[in-house]
Amino acid sequence: MDIKKRNINRNQKHILVTDGERNFLHSMEFILESAGYKVSATDDGQEAIEMIMEAKKRQPFDLLITDITMKGLTGLALLDRLKELNICMPTFVLTSYGDKNLLVKLLRRGCCEYLEKPVDETDLIKRVRSLLINNKTKKRRDV
Repeated sequence: MDIKKRNINRNQKHILVTDGERNFLHSMEFILESAGYKVSATDDGQEAIEMIMEAKKRQPFDLLITDITMKGLTGLALLDRLKELNICMPTFVLTSYGDKNLLVKLLRRGCCEYLEKPVDETDLIKRVRSLLINNKTKKRRDV
């Protein structure tokens, strides 16, 4: 089990990062935490589902950032499983294996944002902020 949790402000946006490359996963944790986000991380897609289900009981994740290739479940299977469980959350996919077919598959599964690795730190934070702001606005309209 490779879970990393930070005990920080409850108003802080909570992001789950899943990636099969441990070095990249740790870099993402550092980048996002430095930008002021609470971060939980795993390198296993199945464990990500378990973490999402557990977090629903306390403080749900505000954003999922996932890779396509990892152990447990692939990123595509993870998105499918979330849909089966009727869990709706903004999803950002980062991958080294991008092509048009993959992008179409991701969009059909409800992916909100897509970025190819290597990731530009400034662009990543800008896109994360935008997703979180747009989701907050959408939630207000849905009420």
